Parts: sequence; C-alpha cells; structure tokens
Amino acid sequence: MNEKLTRLIMVGLLLICVVVGVMCGCIEQGKKGSDLEITNVKAIGVRISMPGTPSIEKINVDAVKVNFTVKNAGNEPVTEKFYTEVYVYGSNKIKRVETTYLGPGESFAKSVTLTCPFAFLRTKPVIVKVDADNVISELNEENNEKTTVAVVV
Repeated sequence: MNEKLTRLIMVGLLLICVVVGVMCGCIEQGKKGSDLEITNVKAIGVRISMPGTPSIEKINVDAVKVNFTVKNAGNEPVTEKFYTEVYVYGSNKIKRVETTYLGPGESFAKSVTLTCPFAFLRTKPVIVKVDADNVISELNEENNEKTTVAVVV
C-alpha cells in the first residue's frame, strides 16, 4: 500500500508541475492562429500599350509586372477581409488586392502591373505587403512584407 500511495503522490506532483508550468508560460502550449506571409516575389520591367488620345492610337509605357504568392502559414483560417499592397517605393502607384478568406495552409498566386518609368525602377525597390492595414491578428507579423528589385531588360 505504501508503494501505491507513493506512486499516486508522484503522479499528483507531476500533474501540478505541468499545470503550473503551462500557467506561468514555462511550458508553451501549441499556439493557434493565422499567419499570413508573402513568398515568391518577382518583379519584371515590361513595356505595355495603353489607349492613347484621339490623335495617337496607342501609347507604349514602362511598367513593372509583379508576381507574388500569399500564404496562410498558420493553423487557423483568416476570415476577415484584408488587402495586399504592391507598390514601387517612393511612387504614388499602388495596387491593392482584396482577399476575404484564406484557410490554414492555403495560398494564392497573383500578378499585378504598375506603370512606372524604367529609370525609376532601376533605383527603387518593389514592395509587396500582405495585411497592409494590419487588421489580422497573426502568430508572426514579421513575414508580411517582401522587397525586391525589378529586373529591367
């Protein structure tokens, strides 16, 4: 009977240690939440044709085509609307991509084009920022932005 009582006390003490460890943060429980991240960012300078004026049929303009992927690396879905912004640093050209749902582990690829002179593109980075308005509570807020330099041919 002494041996049974000793084992019971040991198990009880172990349980108390685990509970206290979790409560004080010494033992971390599996965190739950969403985690939006930007991956696979590529920016390429392109020449595009735009509608012209009545006297000029079309105008060729410099632009940058930006491809990127948004992923929810977390273990819970994102159910609120959020925006991903794509822009060239220092310019007033911004494209916003709206998303309303992204499940855990899900991702989507997107491509946007911004008009911007090649001379400007050669000196300024292209930035892609998910959850641009910071409305989503995430496990990691540090992976929401990627910066790259456009390849201008």
